[in-house]
Amino acid sequence: VNNVPLTSASNIYTATFTNAAGVRSTETFTITIAPTSITPYLEVNGGAWQATNNIAVAPGSTVNLGPQAAGSGTWSWSGPGFTSSAQQVNNVPLTSASNIYTATFTNAAGVRNTETFTITVAPTTITPYLEVNGGAWQGTNSVTVAAGSTVNLGPQAAGSGTWSWSGPSYTASTQQVNNVPLTSASNVYTATFTNAAGVRSAETFTITIAPTTITPYLEVNGGAWQGTNSVTVAAGSTVNLGPQPGSGGSWSWAGPNGYESSSRQIDGIPLSVGTNTYVATYINPAGVTSMETFTITVE
Repeated sequence: VNNVPLTSASNIYTATFTNAAGVRSTETFTITIAPTSITPYLEVNGGAWQATNNIAVAPGSTVNLGPQAAGSGTWSWSGPGFTSSAQQVNNVPLTSASNIYTATFTNAAGVRNTETFTITVAPTTITPYLEVNGGAWQGTNSVTVAAGSTVNLGPQAAGSGTWSWSGPSYTASTQQVNNVPLTSASNVYTATFTNAAGVRSAETFTITIAPTTITPYLEVNGGAWQGTNSVTVAAGSTVNLGPQPGSGGSWSWAGPNGYESSSRQIDGIPLSVGTNTYVATYINPAGVTSMETFTITVE
C-alpha cells in the first residue's frame, strides 16, 4: 500500500497474510509523526527579527514574537494574563521582571510542540544628582561637606515608577528629598526605584561631614587675641587659649601634668619653663573630630 494516511501522532497499520492452507499471520506497522520543530523569532522596538527565545530589554520596550514552523497547523499562546491563537503576537505585555510566553504549534497530524520565550525586563538605570547649600546640581552620589550644610538628593530615572528611600532613621517615598539629616561623619542614603514592570534598582548616596576647621587664638598678659597656635613668653606670663568656632559642638583639652578641661576657652593655663603643649579637640554636631595643638614656650 502506498502513501498511507498519517493523520495522528501514532498511526498503526496491520497487515494480515493468509497462506495457501488458510492460516493467518499478522504484522503491525507503527508510524509515529514527530512534533514539528519551532524556530523562535522575536523583534524588539521595531528592529530586526532575532532568532532567539530569550532576551533582556529596557523598561517600556515593545516586543513582538513570531515563531516559525514548517507546514500547516494551528497556534496557541499562553503568558502572564495573556492568550492568543495567532502565529505572531505583537507588543506582548511585560509586567514583571521575567515574562514567560509559551507558543504551542499543533501540526496537521495533531502533534503538538512548544517553544518558550523569556523576556526579562532590566532594572532602570538611576542617575545620581545632589545639591549642596542651594548650589548647582552635581551628577554624583558622593560628596564631602562642612558641618551644618544643606544637602538635597534628586536622582533621575527614565520612565514611570515609584521611589523609596532609606537612611539613618529616615524614610521617604518622593523622588527628591531635601535637607537630609546629616547626623554622623558618614551619612548613607539609598534610593530605590521600582519601574513599571516591577523591577527594582538602587543608588546609594554617601554624604561625608568634614572635620570642622579650628582657628587658633591665644592671648598673652591681657593683650590682643592673636590668630596663632604658638608663642614664646617670659616666665610669669598669663596665657589664655580661645580657639574658634565659638558655638556648636563640644570641646576637650589635654595638657601637661594631666591637665584637662571641657571649656572652649581656657584661661591662665599652667606654664613651666620650656615647652608647654596643649591640645584642643573639637567634636562638631555631626560627631566629627578635629584637633589643634598650641605650643607655649616659656623662657
